Amino acid sequence: MTMNYTKYERFIIFCLLYMGISMPQVTFAHAGHASGGEEHKANNITQNGLMIPKQIQSHLGIVTQKVTEQRIKGTIRLVGHVISDPSGYARLQATQNARVMNDPDYPLPFPGQKVQKDQVVLALQPTLNKVEFSDQKSMLYKIESEIVELKKEVNRKEKLGEFASQKELENARTELERAIKQKEEIITKTFKPEYLKSPLDGIVADLHVRPGEIVTPDKTIVEIVSPSKLFVEAFVFDANIADDITGGIARLPLAPDKGIHLKVLGVSPKVSKEDQSIHVIFQALDHDPSIKLDMAVEILGELKTQNLAIAIPKKAIVEDADGTWVFIHAAPEIFEIRKVHIRRTIEEWVEIEDGLSLGEEIVVDGAYLLNQAR
Repeated sequence: MTMNYTKYERFIIFCLLYMGISMPQVTFAHAGHASGGEEHKANNITQNGLMIPKQIQSHLGIVTQKVTEQRIKGTIRLVGHVISDPSGYARLQATQNARVMNDPDYPLPFPGQKVQKDQVVLALQPTLNKVEFSDQKSMLYKIESEIVELKKEVNRKEKLGEFASQKELENARTELERAIKQKEEIITKTFKPEYLKSPLDGIVADLHVRPGEIVTPDKTIVEIVSPSKLFVEAFVFDANIADDITGGIARLPLAPDKGIHLKVLGVSPKVSKEDQSIHVIFQALDHDPSIKLDMAVEILGELKTQNLAIAIPKKAIVEDADGTWVFIHAAPEIFEIRKVHIRRTIEEWVEIEDGLSLGEEIVVDGAYLLNQAR
């Protein structure tokens, strides 16, 4: 006759066979041989948990410990947002009024494009009105005439050789160099395109122009960000607490279960005029691509002060779609499942808000295996 074993019975049979205990030594009473409340006992499953023989407990490596108060770091919840490291962010702007060029050699960048330091990102054509253009052209003619005269003067003094004053010769050469540079500046400013170069290795975060658009020196054209150089800025409204923060964990809005560890870089020595908040700057200990510039984050700030709280090892927790659970060692061979509510997780410890009492014995090693048998 084929036996239909329950999930729990299959789990026990697997453990016994693995331990080398033959099946004839094990018997199960099934629902067909019991009725009412006896069915749970027949299947060795209590109303709230499992009955596990001590021999199997040892084989599974189940370890328990009593619930006690632990001295853990105090915390504070903060609201913050992601900002750029000054050395990892750049805004490119024109030096004068100009028109955005659609240069085939330097096409307009797109957000997400990687760029390297000193790479040409965009080309601009200076734009001048008729009066400005005429003035620049007049200055160019004037400086070209001056260059011709200065070259003649330098040649004349060089031909005189030792009869010429060395100081006068050097002055003439200096004036010639100045005039040549001035001519180059006029030509560059008036007739040559202006090429904007990236000052750092990074990624184009945003492009604010289109081909043919006129830009002014106060307009940001391109933003470049180094993704590995981002800070998190939080706001604190208590000066004593601000100075007590040592680190924290950032949680992203779309991934609340994911924690990014932070360290404090500095606390501002002044308060904001708008809301009287104190700015605290954090840095992520590890680069995480899910952190984006200007993203809002929730921060669990860690304080220097420590508090007593009911805390258990994180490995004692099991989770499913219905919530968070621990196994209580209720009797020598009885393990009851109980729902708990977590206040926060700090490193390898979990602070329990409710669901456990001091002195209760919980499973800290083997909870995952027990959960498989439920």
